[in-house]
Amino acid sequence: MPWKPVEQPKCPTCGKTAYPAESISAKEKTYHKICFKCCECDLRLTLTTYKVSDFGQDGIFCHKCVPKIAPSQTADTVDVKRNQAQNALTKSVKMVNEQVRGAPETIGMATNALPT
Repeated sequence: MPWKPVEQPKCPTCGKTAYPAESISAKEKTYHKICFKCCECDLRLTLTTYKVSDFGQDGIFCHKCVPKIAPSQTADTVDVKRNQAQNALTKSVKMVNEQVRGAPETIGMATNALPT
């Protein structure tokens, strides 16, 4: 049986062999360190700065170029949801604490037991 060399992974950007010493593995693919850049703006990326599309698009992106969901006209914005949640909380609060620190009722003395 003849000897066969171990097949090395190919870089999807340039198509050349990506050896372990000069490669980065991300998104189940192996890239050269030089080829590991945003597919939109060609910004060089690292394993901590790259993003992947949630829509199944191939390629890697920087944080500025990654595809995002555009809000629809009927979608609630973050501010609207925050205001709705705050209004729901304030409606559920029915008692307001009107005690004053140091007042006789807060230190356990009745008002009729005060010395005059």
